[in-house]
Amino acid sequence: MADVIANELETFRRDINSFSELLERTHNTCKKTFAELDSLTGMWEGKANGAFRSEFLADEENMENMFLFLKKYIDALDSDHRRYTKCESDISDIIRTIEI
Repeated sequence: MADVIANELETFRRDINSFSELLERTHNTCKKTFAELDSLTGMWEGKANGAFRSEFLADEENMENMFLFLKKYIDALDSDHRRYTKCESDISDIIRTIEI
């Protein structure tokens, strides 16, 4: 049973790492996209520009908030992984001390 749990924890660790890497790549891509979109605001003036700029800033803020939320989620998964790994190690240590 310990082997199964250990393997699950390894899979969990890989999933956390993959999720973290994907989030970072996506965040970087979004930042580049928003930088490109920001350059569009200088191409015209008037009401349309103001409306575009207002929506753009709201979208950018919402996107950043989403990334912060997902980062906190990844941090929580990482913390849970460490706790489960420590618990498994502690139980394994206890079992090794049992004399039969």
